[in-house]
Amino acid sequence: MAGNLDLNNLLNNRGEIIKAEIANLFILIDKTSINFWKNKGFFKESSAYSYQLPDQFIEEIEKIDEQLQDLFTNVNINIIDETTFDQLIKELRSPEKRLVKILARGCENVNSGIDKGAPKEKLKSLWIANAFGSFKEEVKEDYLDKRRRCFFDKLADEIKQFNKKIEQFSFEEWVQIRNFILNEIKLWYVHLLSDSRFPINDVTLWDQTYMTATMFKAALAAMFLETEKINEYSTNPQNIKWSILGIQYDKLGLAEKGLKPGYIQWYRETAREVDNEVKNIIETRYCLGNEIYRDETGIYFLVSENVCGEQEGKFYRLSDELKDIRQEILDVFSNQFKAEVYPAIFLTKPSRGIMNMAYLIDKAKGNFLTAEYPKNFEKNFEIKCELSSKDEELKEENSKKVSLYYLSNLRIAFSGKEKRRRQFSYL
Repeated sequence: MAGNLDLNNLLNNRGEIIKAEIANLFILIDKTSINFWKNKGFFKESSAYSYQLPDQFIEEIEKIDEQLQDLFTNVNINIIDETTFDQLIKELRSPEKRLVKILARGCENVNSGIDKGAPKEKLKSLWIANAFGSFKEEVKEDYLDKRRRCFFDKLADEIKQFNKKIEQFSFEEWVQIRNFILNEIKLWYVHLLSDSRFPINDVTLWDQTYMTATMFKAALAAMFLETEKINEYSTNPQNIKWSILGIQYDKLGLAEKGLKPGYIQWYRETAREVDNEVKNIIETRYCLGNEIYRDETGIYFLVSENVCGEQEGKFYRLSDELKDIRQEILDVFSNQFKAEVYPAIFLTKPSRGIMNMAYLIDKAKGNFLTAEYPKNFEKNFEIKCELSSKDEELKEENSKKVSLYYLSNLRIAFSGKEKRRRQFSYL
């Protein structure tokens, strides 16, 4: 399904993708203004004053910090057109630049439709529902303008710590700012609503903002991987599609092998570290997309449509032109689990929605059996069992402890009764 993919072009432009992702996190900043909700009939008794966002957005931040103002007015996102952060934010409702059209008509619109649909009943008061429609929490005034100003103060401090002009920031520093903003905005936006209608008040501002940023990021990655997509997406942004990338491995099965609480805890912690390392590879090392889900079957990302390779059943393997990404993912498992387990790496068929993720998760148990292994895994990997009378783990004569490892797609069990030290090593 993939064309001629240029991974080097993606790597050379990943800084622009990170900047676009950061700007995208502010496109719904107007919903943090009390004026926005007053205009919809809420907080009528409040006397609080707020800037009219996004029109007076720059007017607000210029009173906080000069460098913060530079971030939004002087930093250009050099993708298709030169676009500043505030242009991306202000033009969302009536886009003129091609980049903003891709965001507004190709990503934000479809995300809003998936999350919300077209409900008609208006809430009498602002409250957030849980997944079952029950009351979760009330939207409080303190999470609007006061919290926004507090956030921008923190962001200004974060920028100042680099002690340099914004245009001199390295890629790593942009990633640090991106991570800071994501963490802070999540803590804030989860307490705010994206819409005042029922029953879609289970969709928080964080849900809509993060998903839109993820879809936009994956679309930009597609354009850098395959330059033909630039004209295609600019002309028909409503035709942009995405795939779900699943890094699937049996976390529960690993934990069940633990014979003591300490072993179970190790498997759990290591699986969490593996997921986070894979997350860094996809989100910041290659900027292919963002994590959208994780559970006992693995970790899942929304990525561009053109990373799909050979079809295998209902799913697709990662394109051979992205073998470096595949290898880096496998290296994480080699280093953390010492080759005890490797993941199945599958992608769903490209679509305009993400409902096919449920099917990928449902088929996880079968996919575990088709895991991918490093090149020459069977030839280069061996088990060395060295005799040792000083093995601390097997001091007792009647030790029955069993260690299980993957080798050539088979699990081989070794009894601890022989008092032998087991050591895995690469030739």
